[in-house]
Amino acid sequence: MDKIDFLSFLGKNYIDFVFKTSKKNYINFDNIFNMWEDEKVKTINIFWHNRLGLMPKLYKGKGAKILISEHSDGEIITRIILKYKGLYTVRGSSRRGSIKALKGLLKEIENYDVCITPDGPRGPKYKLQNGVVFLAKLTGYPVIPLAYNVKKKLILNSWDNFIFPYPFNEIVYVAGSPIYIDKNEDFEKNKNLIENELKKVTEIADNYFS
Repeated sequence: MDKIDFLSFLGKNYIDFVFKTSKKNYINFDNIFNMWEDEKVKTINIFWHNRLGLMPKLYKGKGAKILISEHSDGEIITRIILKYKGLYTVRGSSRRGSIKALKGLLKEIENYDVCITPDGPRGPKYKLQNGVVFLAKLTGYPVIPLAYNVKKKLILNSWDNFIFPYPFNEIVYVAGSPIYIDKNEDFEKNKNLIENELKKVTEIADNYFS
């Protein structure tokens, strides 16, 4: 077992332990869960990079491809995600390797849902990169904004202020309504729409424990 395997083993087991020992709350997920399970419906699911930690425990569906950066940290995340049934990865980012990643996503999206952290891998924090909009326009698939928050956490001093959750906690997951992109609409208008909707669900999650 190399260092990355060891760290991914620890990471996966920690995520599972936090989830198992915490109370879960779900807001606006009835329709979303149905969409994920429906083989005929494909979705593009987005959440900010600092909310990645507990997202693998949320998804239960037909299978999802997750866009992971080609940065060295991405290898640890990839190996954690691949330990979860029904979750797979495509390496790339909104900055480096984006064309390669988008081509991979377009090839796979016929059979899987897609998950993207649209401000990753290096920010700016809470600023949507262009890849999500391109993918939504090319496929016509709905974009689903997602967020979560926890009652007890450590906010890391990283570019995204990554949320590190503690065990024996309370978790809230929040979903927004599916966004269907108008292919004839202005690109920046679509981009602003998606970014603002993702910020709204993130704000709901952040205020849940206030």
